[in-house]
Amino acid sequence: MQMTAPPSTPDLDGLFTAGLEGDRIAYQRFLDEVARTMRAFLRKKMAGGGTADVEDVVQDVLIAVHTKRHSWRPDKPVAAWLFAIARYKAIDHWRSQSRHSHLDIADFESVLSDNQSEPVILDHELERAVESLSGRSREVVSEISLKGQSISDTAQTLGMSEGAVRVAFHRGLSALNARFKDSEK
Repeated sequence: MQMTAPPSTPDLDGLFTAGLEGDRIAYQRFLDEVARTMRAFLRKKMAGGGTADVEDVVQDVLIAVHTKRHSWRPDKPVAAWLFAIARYKAIDHWRSQSRHSHLDIADFESVLSDNQSEPVILDHELERAVESLSGRSREVVSEISLKGQSISDTAQTLGMSEGAVRVAFHRGLSALNARFKDSEK
């Protein structure tokens, strides 16, 4: 995904510099202009995303700009810095959306039961249990459950298809479920 600044951006450098020097009105104008510019830019780049997705990313960009304003280098155009932030925030948003959309709870019905209460498992117990799994199931469950990777990221990392990752993940969860059920008896 290549993201470049649109050709017409106002004097963001001047507004931002004045804002950093304490001019509240200039800083507010800067943030308003950034929000307007990012909204238009992200609508084009996130064509598949809805208005709420675009607004989420715009808000993430504004928060990042405000919290990281000290990282801007005055010898560089502020627009380049802003669009780099927008690119990373859009990527983060897409990753979080794909992570959530790839895991369907129906895939795990045989592992989960309606009447079972959630057991309390300590992190070191979980890590030990995952380490006891064999082969690909261990790698897949570790990537997804312990490292928080998505199905697609795990597939790419391990050189597997997404379907194979889902199968290995399901098998690993089933083995862990059986192991923890046995330990409760």
